[in-house]
Amino acid sequence: MKFYDPTCQECPFYQTVGSHTLNATRYCSGFPRRKPKRFPRSAPKFKTPKWCPRRLSPAVCRVFGFKDEESEWLEFLLRQDNRRHPCPISNHYCPRTEVPTGLTAKQFYTSVKEECLSQIIPGLDVRPGEVICIDDGLKPYYFYYRSDYEISPLLGFNPTKAR
Repeated sequence: MKFYDPTCQECPFYQTVGSHTLNATRYCSGFPRRKPKRFPRSAPKFKTPKWCPRRLSPAVCRVFGFKDEESEWLEFLLRQDNRRHPCPISNHYCPRTEVPTGLTAKQFYTSVKEECLSQIIPGLDVRPGEVICIDDGLKPYYFYYRSDYEISPLLGFNPTKAR
């Protein structure tokens, strides 16, 4: 799986003034109760700058647990076919834990393949079938937890339904 950093052009706070063919002036209006900040000329054109107001430092690891025993049982039955790509139903989950982590989604994904999840994020209790979210504020990535050394990236998990 490839982990792409979102660009400023995708952000709702991104504004440009001037002609796009010439040098347009770029602004970020994501700072509350302040006037929009102008991008310096040296700022990258596509990468999100370090001073982005949406960026969380450090990144946050959220665990979505099962809402009730029936949801857990249904997910257990669906999980019996190990070859199946996981597709958890967002309505069956609710936010359970949130801890800060210094890892990006790519670092987290590669490190789980090499070492146990409890060594990567100490004190994090995750059960099979739960969903782990690594959020840097720009784009959250979701992973389906199978075991300590096995997670699968999720593409269609909707956290707004998981309440």
